[in-house]
Amino acid sequence: SFETAKAFWVHDGLSVWISTDFDGEISAATWEALDATIAEESDDDHIFIPSGDVDLSDYVDNTIHIAFKYVGDSASKTTTYRIHNVIVE
Repeated sequence: SFETAKAFWVHDGLSVWISTDFDGEISAATWEALDATIAEESDDDHIFIPSGDVDLSDYVDNTIHIAFKYVGDSASKTTTYRIHNVIVE
């Protein structure tokens, strides 16, 4: 689980991913999107939103890497996000 907060909403640019074959080269790994709640336009700015429990049971016998991916640009996609209280158990 984790929490996200957003501000200055312009677009939906944050996602969370998992890989079992990441070896240091991001583009060479296989990444799968994880289902989690992430702060969105209707949420108040700067308020942390819980992700809910992210199910990792399919990966119990694997070494995993989790990544937060932000896609934006300097001109039009500029929503800011904060990630807080990441817990993996």
